[in-house]
Amino acid sequence: MMKDEALDEIRMVRERISETYGHDVTRFLNHYRELEKVYQDRLWPRPKRQVPVHQSEVPKALPS
Repeated sequence: MMKDEALDEIRMVRERISETYGHDVTRFLNHYRELEKVYQDRLWPRPKRQVPVHQSEVPKALPS
């Protein structure tokens, strides 16, 4: 198998980011949630999710 330098670099950067947060996904996500609060005026507005109130309102699965 050929070695892909771009993939190796991506993996190295991903590992450094993971180390920064102690390999803790929760700490990583909390950091980005805080950044969302700080920069919320720069983000696209998120559409409001509508949660079905009744089971009959839940969409049926698509046929496979």
